[in-house]
Amino acid sequence: MAVTEGQVLARLDDTTERSYLALADVQLGVAWRALAELKVRHEEAQTSDDLEVPLNRSGHAAAFAPPRPDTKRVTARRTSPKRSTPRE
Repeated sequence: MAVTEGQVLARLDDTTERSYLALADVQLGVAWRALAELKVRHEEAQTSDDLEVPLNRSGHAAAFAPPRPDTKRVTARRTSPKRSTPRE
């Protein structure tokens, strides 16, 4: 059997790769929306004067836990970070 110019010798199935590409596109869109949400939350946190942090029974901040009725709450005043001046 002779091969002629332009003859198709094999076809590659890219179904799996196309599925991975579609998934990656969706994940990228989700990541961009999450980033936008985080930017909004960061901006809101920067404009807030007071920050309430729930404390657990041992007195440590429970930053990501929902407050329980038996936890104490402390109000902290937000301060700007100190900026160091360059030495001359």
